[in-house]
Amino acid sequence: MWQGFTIALREGIEAFLIVALTLAYLQRTGRPGLARAVYAAIGVSVVTCGAAGWVFSKAANQSLWEGFLALAAAALVGSLLVYMKRVSKRLKSDIEEHIEARAASVDPRRAFWGVFAFALLMITREGMETALLIATAFFQLKSAAVLAGLGAGRATPSG
Repeated sequence: MWQGFTIALREGIEAFLIVALTLAYLQRTGRPGLARAVYAAIGVSVVTCGAAGWVFSKAANQSLWEGFLALAAAALVGSLLVYMKRVSKRLKSDIEEHIEARAASVDPRRAFWGVFAFALLMITREGMETALLIATAFFQLKSAAVLAGLGAGRATPSG
């Protein structure tokens, strides 16, 4: 149960931080209308990651898939640790620079799609990590325990 809980809570917090920083920046720079792009990206990301999780779950009880998913999950977590060590001091400014580059377009459509693409990629990365880690946990533990932990992690205010 704790594996599902910690995965959902940690990835939920990471996704929440990306969304919160993006929305706060858009509000602060006088572009609240572009928040729709962020909300649309959240919806598309949830559907995409849900589909990926379903595909990963179909690999149950196959040793090759289990090994591949475990290695992919370990690589993602390892890359996150290295990435956060390198950029943690300037993460907020990096996100703001990427949003500014996409939102500064004179054409409102280009600004919308630029912010949408940025948010989609950032949020989907966290969702795919969740799908991979949960799929790996399903291989190792009883499904009911993982699902209970996943539900508890999502039910917390920041998950």
